[in-house]
Formats: sequence, structure tokens, C-alpha cells
Amino acid sequence: MACTGSEGNNAPKAEQKPNEKREHMRIQERAFRVYTDEEHFEDVIRFYEGLQGIGCERRVRIPETGVEAAKVGGFLLLAGDRERVDAVRQVGAIFYLDSLDEFSSWLEQVGAEIIHRPRTVTGGRNLTARHPDGLVVEYFEAGRARPTAAGRATMKAWKLDRLGGKLGFVDAPIPDVRPGSVLIRVETQSLMSYLKPYLEGALKAYRAPEDFIPGGNAVGVIEAVGADVWHLKAGQRVVASSHLVARENVQEPGQILIGITSPGGVGDVLQQSWKNGTLAEYALFPAQAVTPIEGLDDYDLAQLTAITRCVVPYGGLVRGRLAAGETVIVNGATGAYGTAAVLLALAMGAAHVVAAGRNKEMLDQLTKAGGSRVSPVVLSGDVEKDTAALRSAAAGGAHLAFDMVGNAKEPNSTLAALGALYRGGRIVLMGSSTAPVPLNYLQVMFNNLEIIGNFMHAQNAYLPLLALVRSDQLDLRPIRPNVFSLSDLEHAMAAAETAGSLELVVVISQHRNC
Repeated sequence: MACTGSEGNNAPKAEQKPNEKREHMRIQERAFRVYTDEEHFEDVIRFYEGLQGIGCERRVRIPETGVEAAKVGGFLLLAGDRERVDAVRQVGAIFYLDSLDEFSSWLEQVGAEIIHRPRTVTGGRNLTARHPDGLVVEYFEAGRARPTAAGRATMKAWKLDRLGGKLGFVDAPIPDVRPGSVLIRVETQSLMSYLKPYLEGALKAYRAPEDFIPGGNAVGVIEAVGADVWHLKAGQRVVASSHLVARENVQEPGQILIGITSPGGVGDVLQQSWKNGTLAEYALFPAQAVTPIEGLDDYDLAQLTAITRCVVPYGGLVRGRLAAGETVIVNGATGAYGTAAVLLALAMGAAHVVAAGRNKEMLDQLTKAGGSRVSPVVLSGDVEKDTAALRSAAAGGAHLAFDMVGNAKEPNSTLAALGALYRGGRIVLMGSSTAPVPLNYLQVMFNNLEIIGNFMHAQNAYLPLLALVRSDQLDLRPIRPNVFSLSDLEHAMAAAETAGSLELVVVISQHRNC
């Protein structure tokens, strides 16, 4: 029976272009959203179980909102304190879909208001829309159902038999937790721009084990914790760092980048103990390399993943003792980490940041993103000219130089940054230059210059870094995420190779909350 129009079967039909996609779009399930407080949650669950004659299908705490949810038949029950519940109470229903992106386009065509655009959340992706009649609905596309780790299921993972060897998307056992470890259900991770040549064995400085899962960072939710883990709990959203330093009271404890490389020595042994990284649906990490993410529920997960890029230059700026009000030169500012360093230096209180690089277009974009406290300098390769240009842009000199040049074959830009420092200035060397740096001994001595080498960051670096994001000192939005699914790694790697420094390729793993 037709429900639109009242003029009978002979009336002319209006063209309904927005409905042409309907055969490709499916609402798989609908549920009313019912709100209550935590004190009465169990009673409400029992009521709706009795009303429908069925039991609760699943129950989960939603990190994005801090609300606990229980699915009972055609009702999604939500409980939390008044402030958290009031923030989402306007949403009256949830529609479970097969294709969120198609529904998003269709809703806009027919005049619905998109309150929240598609974003990555626990268990999949969602959007919130207000229909033309005023009804507010959450549209949710879940990932493919995966059994829990407790069921000893397998997971999808990318495995590499060796650097330069065969890479495959395979079924692998979900790791068992062990003392001092946490099992993370991976939600998002960022890709290194050089991941493809790394996997192909073209980067000879890297040492990796055989038959391992690559990938060095992740944002996810703790699935389980092992013995001797005291603070981290199942259900917490966390960020995992690849940088692991052995916790033993020795002069030079071993260190590795989990899922990436070892510097050799005892690091090779440490790597055998923690050989697998994050390009999988689950990852087992030592608890010391995992940091809770708190107070950032409103951040889109793909956008929040930019924190994994920022932590590296943050470690260098902290090591360089950046102080509020100082002037900083960032050499290599047009690279991914250099761009992040510019944004971080501003967030950490630098009065002025000189962004140095050779790509004028990229420097212009960075200056626009950073604002009036950023001055760009296009380097020429001539040490004397570049030193003068940096000093001029810095209004006489800089207190700190952060050197993040990648794969440089000559040291000229590093020498120019060193020469632009005030007396008593510091330079942090943190890039991947392969060129020797010839120092003017007397220049360094007479000017009390300090040269600091730095690898990665302190184990607790994510704590203050996340605080900068929470307090709105560090805005991650200038770094734009480009999202790919875990299975689409080939295309993701190709995009990462060509991405600009204000772009971030993010791989998502989707799980159903069952």
C-alpha cells in the first residue's frame, strides 16, 4: 500500500532520485534507546527482559560517552550519571546498518541534519542525524563479528616472514596474556610513510625478527590484563607505544621498537620476547608501554590517532628542555615529524617557531596551520646564507633547534640551524641523516652550545601529551586523517608514501561488541 500522496493510482509520480539507492542500503536492525541511571540499571534490564521474554544479548561500557549500554531485543538501554546521560538523551533510536557511508549521503540528499558525521567509535562507525520530523537517530555500522579473546578464537593479522619476504593477511591465534602484559583490541593505528620500503627490506638499518606482525603504534581498548598489572583494566581505551626499554637497574638497559626494529645486542633478545606489533585485530603489549586515554571521548578516533605521530617530536622537545617564551628552529619542518614538532612547540609555550625546509608550498600550509607565531624559511643549501636567513626569521637567534631531517645526504641544514642559535643554545638531533656533521670546535666552545642526541621519548610521554590535547593547548585537527581498513593495507601504504606532512594515513580495525 502506498503511503505517499492521496491522488489515486493515476496521479503522476514525482521523481524520487534520493530513493534510487534504496536497493543497496539496508537497515538490519532497529532499537529504541532508553535512558536511566546506574542505580536502577539492573531493574530496567530485568523489566525489558520480562517485557519481551528474552535475555540481555550484550552489555558494554562505551568509552566515547562513559555510558554503560545493554541490548535487550528491540531496546538499547543506556545508564550513567546525569551529566553523561543528558549529553546523549536527545537520541531516540539506533539503526544498525550495512553501509554507513551510503546512508550518510542519502540522509543529506533528503534534508536530514547530520549532527555528527561518520566517525570511528567502539565496535565500528556511527553518525547522528536529525530527521526532517525532528527524530534524532544514531546510525551505526558494526565491524565484522569477531569472537572474544576468551573464546580462543583467531584474529586477522598481517604477517611477514622476514624483511623483504612474503607478507600475508592471515588468521593468527589471539595472543594469551602473560604476567606484566595487556591484550589490546586494536581500533586504529597510523602508518609510517616508509612502511612499504621497510617491509620490502629496502631500509638496511632496520633489524626485525622472522615470522612477525609488523606495526608500531595503536589506539584500542584493553581486552584482558595479565598478572602483575595493577592499574590498567579491561575496557579502558589506551594508546600503545612501540618504544620499549627493559626495566632493569643496569647502566644500558635494552630497548626496541615493538613491531619495527632492534638496535642490536640485548635488544635482539628483547625483540624475540615482544616480536609482534599492531597490524592485527589484537595486540599483546607490555603494560609499561600502554597509557590510558582519559577525558577525550569527544575526539574522533581517527583524528586522535595523530597523537601517535606527535609523541616522537614531543620526546625531543622535552629532551631539549624547551621553556615557555623561547624561540625554536625546527629543521625538517616539512616532514611528518617536523610538522608535528612545530605544532607541539607552539602548544608547549614557544613564543616563536621558525619552520625550516625546502618545500615552500608545504611551509606555507604549515604557517597557515600554526598561525602568526610561525615564520617559514625556505632553505637554499648554502650554510652561510641559510644561517643568516634563520637568524633573521628568529629576530636575532633561537634558544633551541630541533633537527628532524630525514635521510639527508649532506649536513648543511643542520649546520645552519646550529649557527643560528643564541649563545648557550641547544640543538636536538633526532632525524635520520646519514651524513657526518663537521663541527667547528671553537664555535661550539665559545658559544656554550649544547648538542643533544635523542632517540624516541620517555616511557610516560603520552601522559603529558594527552593532557595538552585535553586542555586544548594542542589541536590535532590540522593533521587530517585518511582512513583505510586493516584488510586494505596495500592501498594504505601507497597513500602513506605520498601523503603530505599534514596528512595521516590511519588503519582501522572494526569489531562487533558481542
